Amino acid sequence: MAPLSLRPAERAANEGDPLHISWILSWDAHQLVRNPLGLFESNAFYPYTSSLAFSEHLIVQALMVGPINLLTGNEG
Repeated sequence: MAPLSLRPAERAANEGDPLHISWILSWDAHQLVRNPLGLFESNAFYPYTSSLAFSEHLIVQALMVGPINLLTGNEG
């Protein structure tokens, strides 16, 4: 636990899913404000179109945390 507990803001406990989930939430918050009809047009699996449909879209969760991301300027 020492590497993670010394600098928790700089490290992820798991480099896989937490980073992917946070990217999806950030993308959803970004797109829902700027282009809601293009929500699924993410660049996750370029060059495929509508690539957010290949993964979890987390729209309900993004609606809950999206305002916090937008108010704090912590959106992608």
